[in-house]
Amino acid sequence: METLILHITVMSLPAAKVAFDILLNFDESQSTNFFAHLLIAKFLISASLERNNSYSGSTVCHTGYEKADYSDRSFVTRMDNLGNPDVLLVFGGTNDSWAKAPVGSYQYADWTKADLYSFRPAFCRLMDYLTKRYPDTRIYNITNTELSEDVTTSMDEICRHYGVTNIR
Repeated sequence: METLILHITVMSLPAAKVAFDILLNFDESQSTNFFAHLLIAKFLISASLERNNSYSGSTVCHTGYEKADYSDRSFVTRMDNLGNPDVLLVFGGTNDSWAKAPVGSYQYADWTKADLYSFRPAFCRLMDYLTKRYPDTRIYNITNTELSEDVTTSMDEICRHYGVTNIR
C-alpha cells in the first residue's frame, strides 16, 4: 500500500484552531493540543505540517486595529512564504472585520499598494495569487462566525470567483 503524504500550510492557525475545536467537539485532554497535528491525525492518512504561517492579530489587508498600518504582517505580505503545500488552509477576515478595516470594492486585477489597505481588493489579490502560484494545491478558505456581513459575503463572492472552497 502506498502512503499518501500531504504537505499542509496554514495561515492564521490560532483562529482556525478555535473554529475547528468547536466544529469537531474536540477533547483537548486527548491530544498534543496543537491544531494542525490534530487536523492531520483526524482527517488525513499521512501528512506533515509544512508551514505554519500564522501571525496572531494579522489582517488580510494592510489596515489593522485602530487603523494602524499592518503591511508588515498582512496576509498579502506573507502570501509568498507558504512553502509547497498539497493543502492550503486560509483563515482570514476575522481581524479585518473586528478591526473594522475598510471594505473597499471588488477588484480582480491591477492592484496598487493603496488598494490593499481595504479588505475586498486585498482578499481578491490573495486568492488570485494563491490560485495562480499553487494551481495543483487544494485551497480552502475558512470563514469565521460573527464577522461583519460585508466581510462574510465578500469572502463568499471572491472564493466563488476564484473557484476556492469556502467553508462556513
